[in-house]
Amino acid sequence: MKPTIIRNRQFYTATNHIRSKQLGATLSKDLREKYGKRNTRVVKGDTIRVMRGEFKGIDGKVTQISTEKSGVAVEGIKREKLKGGNVDIYIHTSNVMITGLNLDDKWRQSRLEGQKAKVATEPPKETPKESPKEVLKPKEVQMAPLFWGITRKDSRFVVTVRPGGHPKHVAIPTAVFVRDTLKLVTTLREAKSVIYGGKIKVDGITRRSLHHGIGLMDVVELVGIPDVYRLVPRDSMVLRPIKINESEKTKKLVKVTRKTTTRGSKTQIGFHDGRSIISDAKVNVGDTCIMQIPEGKLLDVIKLEKGCQVIVTRGINAGHIGKVVEIKEGTFVLPRRALVNIGEREIEIPVDLVMAVGKDKPVIQLE
Repeated sequence: MKPTIIRNRQFYTATNHIRSKQLGATLSKDLREKYGKRNTRVVKGDTIRVMRGEFKGIDGKVTQISTEKSGVAVEGIKREKLKGGNVDIYIHTSNVMITGLNLDDKWRQSRLEGQKAKVATEPPKETPKESPKEVLKPKEVQMAPLFWGITRKDSRFVVTVRPGGHPKHVAIPTAVFVRDTLKLVTTLREAKSVIYGGKIKVDGITRRSLHHGIGLMDVVELVGIPDVYRLVPRDSMVLRPIKINESEKTKKLVKVTRKTTTRGSKTQIGFHDGRSIISDAKVNVGDTCIMQIPEGKLLDVIKLEKGCQVIVTRGINAGHIGKVVEIKEGTFVLPRRALVNIGEREIEIPVDLVMAVGKDKPVIQLE
């Protein structure tokens, strides 16, 4: 469908409150200088001048306004009926210019004067010098997840997560991780200096984006700081950074989330952090692989089966480590579930919310 047809359809099928906003006309030069506006909505009692059409050059007061016809009736512009009498001729507001305003409505007057004061006092805005890729809509602080560690009343907006390997609701943007989670810097400007300077490594790869999402089991290094961090669920929180040994920064646990067969009967395996590799490893969806980073090489496979150790990744039990007692297959109504022994209690939880971390004990540092 042609764009002109779409535009006309939107115009003629608009609701009354939208068509009322479309009844705007340009202001004369004097009114523009006085109020700091180029146009405003025409109201009954305004003095206008017809700028185009059959009645060009005629001045008069507005006597009627019609949202249905998108026009105004002007005093002195009428048409004679065949049966006698006169009828108003409605002129589209795009063909008129307002030369005098009806200020009986004090709300209208205050809006016009307020606009003038705003234009006079507001300093020119500077355009932020960031690359177009970094311009994302900010998230309100009240909507930010609790595991980000943000103080609620410090500011209104915060950097959001760019869609990537980890889902947005279970990831921390790099700028927030440095400033609010680790509290290594105090302002966003300092966080930008650190990130744009290439001092942040996630899984051994330098990340220079404020919005890059850091998620489950990611390993974070900071140039100039000896500490190495891994993000794990802990204390009922989805993500918490823990310090790990230098020898473990090249190992990462990744959960198998999908498995497909590609051309040539090759198996493609997809993981929870967005990675996908082609491998002959015998794994099933739900199993966990030990991966060498940043090379992406698979070192070993941890099967999700009876007797293995798992960690709960989400929910009220997030961060608890337990032993699998039984794996219950899913039904038409219920998902596949795992019966996990945590301390002195057993819980039944969907396998989507657990991650295998070892056979007898966790193979990497999780606490």
